[in-house]
Amino acid sequence: MNNSISGVLESNCCGCGACYQKCPKRCIAMVRNQRGFLLPSVDKQLCINCGMCCNVCPEINDVEKNSIKKCFIAKAKDEGTVLQSTSGGVFSLLANKTIRSGGVVYGCAWDRELLTHHVRIESENKIGYLRQSKYVQSNTEHTFYEVKKDLADGRRVLYSGTACQLAGIKMFIGNDDGLILVELACHGVPSPGLFQEYIKWIESKKKKKVKEYSFRNRYKHKKGEHYQLRIKYEDGTDEYRYSKLDPYYSAFLSGKSLRETCYNCKYKANKRIGDLLLADFWGWEKEHSKFHGERGASAVICASEKGTQFLEEIKGDLDIQKSTWEKIIAHNVSLITSVSRKQQIKSFVIEELIPKVTIKDIASIYMPERIKYFIKKI
Repeated sequence: MNNSISGVLESNCCGCGACYQKCPKRCIAMVRNQRGFLLPSVDKQLCINCGMCCNVCPEINDVEKNSIKKCFIAKAKDEGTVLQSTSGGVFSLLANKTIRSGGVVYGCAWDRELLTHHVRIESENKIGYLRQSKYVQSNTEHTFYEVKKDLADGRRVLYSGTACQLAGIKMFIGNDDGLILVELACHGVPSPGLFQEYIKWIESKKKKKVKEYSFRNRYKHKKGEHYQLRIKYEDGTDEYRYSKLDPYYSAFLSGKSLRETCYNCKYKANKRIGDLLLADFWGWEKEHSKFHGERGASAVICASEKGTQFLEEIKGDLDIQKSTWEKIIAHNVSLITSVSRKQQIKSFVIEELIPKVTIKDIASIYMPERIKYFIKKI
């Protein structure tokens, strides 16, 4: 009898790591498949077929979702916080509040090798590691287990991640009043394996090592939209690229490089996994024309009473207005609709990802910002 996740495929595994962290025999390892995504691998010699891995799998089981309570458009009053963030800086304020109240925060951070991991922080000066969008699937590693210990110690915990990662920790932990789940809006996740090959490709072309990478650069584009990325090299030089002209970034935006489950995501719905959902408020120029979102604006969706109460704790530090779910999804359909499958890539040949650019693309890329904002308001 097979009562384990042995033999699971990318098509029915979101890579959350709940099974790996739950296994009492430590016989599950997360290993990369041919496309560079993490999948559980079971040591059948050690497995006792207890079924605990299956019991916490969010792809096998239905995970409780929350009905939306309230919606807002918001940004931090402190402009420095906004400029250090991808959109409106709301996550930073939530993280600050958690730590100041004696709690801990978990989120996605880069390591020195430009791999993404979920990490635990309890110091305000480390919140910067968790800021800004990172379009690579993060490894949750042992963080679910660490959260369980923090909760047992009576600490408040904020855990941020994609919906599938939150589904995994929800299955692992269950309901706990001390755990606040902050869902980060997700277009879909590319593989860490592909990103590593892309970095190697850049380094081979430039003959120097990449030190830092920023998907939505604030230096060249104050609003941090999908226009330019920034690459910082170890020799101190910087390079800026347009996202639509970059092989990795354009493949992500067009949906060519995503995990198999992303094309039929269970969590694209009007009900949400987390207590709070944070997203870019695209289209704020039309929906909230009096809001000053030129430097970034967040859509904040409260999907539980716990989330609503937590948002109240930071409202004094926010410029915030009431909005509606309908206004938010009118300009961000990916919150409720999975990415359409296109020409899904099967190899790590980066040259094959170099986009074919149209005249329309060129016009969009080089159009002055003031004209783009004018068009958006029409």
